Amino acid sequence: MGVRSAFIPGNTLLHKLHPASKMLLVFGIIIVAFTTTNVAFLFMLLLFLIAIWLYSGIPASRFKTVFKIIAFLAVLFIFFYTAFSPTVNKTLFMEPVFPAWIPIIGGFGGYYVEGLLLGLATDIRLLVLIMSLPPLMVTTAEMDLILGLLQVGIPYEFAFLLTTSLRFVPTITETRERILEAQKLRGLRLEGGLISRIKSTVPIFVPLIITSIRMTQNLQIAIESRAFGAKKKRTTIRELKFTNLDKAFCIATLTTIAIAVYIGFFKIEPLGDIDLAIEILRMILYTLKPILELIGYKVVI
Repeated sequence: MGVRSAFIPGNTLLHKLHPASKMLLVFGIIIVAFTTTNVAFLFMLLLFLIAIWLYSGIPASRFKTVFKIIAFLAVLFIFFYTAFSPTVNKTLFMEPVFPAWIPIIGGFGGYYVEGLLLGLATDIRLLVLIMSLPPLMVTTAEMDLILGLLQVGIPYEFAFLLTTSLRFVPTITETRERILEAQKLRGLRLEGGLISRIKSTVPIFVPLIITSIRMTQNLQIAIESRAFGAKKKRTTIRELKFTNLDKAFCIATLTTIAIAVYIGFFKIEPLGDIDLAIEILRMILYTLKPILELIGYKVVI
């Protein structure tokens, strides 16, 4: 199996832009995501990124893949920040961390509003980081991406390594799905407890690792047969031109980034409106209060 490209042909504005312009947009989104932990601000950035995904023509199925990747980490971040973040936690909204009927670890600590907001901000930031790169990959042909990296001063070997690595991600995902379907046809069961689920992954990951090694070896043979790296200075059959559209896009992007960074650093609260968060939590917990008290929790707001 060859290495599959993530590029999806189209006629959108992003497809027409120089790769360097799109790289600026990606780095700008990442920079803005790290300027603040304000949940509302980061959520608006996430909505902007989702709009870019939809405009780029990225299939909706890839949203599902992203959320599968982040789901476990998201729950983990929220739990640890909410319960075990003494530097920010001030407003208790529920106690204890674990019900008192759980031996040893039960009956201690509590959950705090500030930690919850910081956990949500971390989750959204992680989601933004994961989702920022695909619009560049699906709107830029592999050769154009390499040329774009070369034109901004990236060495050819590194540019080739980077683009090939990014192409391997969708290829490995597709290979895993094919292996999974093949093993299901052979009677593989994925149901059951944790131990049985772990055991059932062996027939999937062993062929996946072997297939990945074979693809890597085939790629190595292909590039060596073409004398990759024989010449230090490479020439290209064509050059990408930086158009007036790219100039206007870069100016607009840099201006937007500067404004967003200024707002993120100086104009909004680090965690957002704590009082509003408390009111929202109060409404949610009021609805769930009978169930929470039944299993051993105490709502304190």
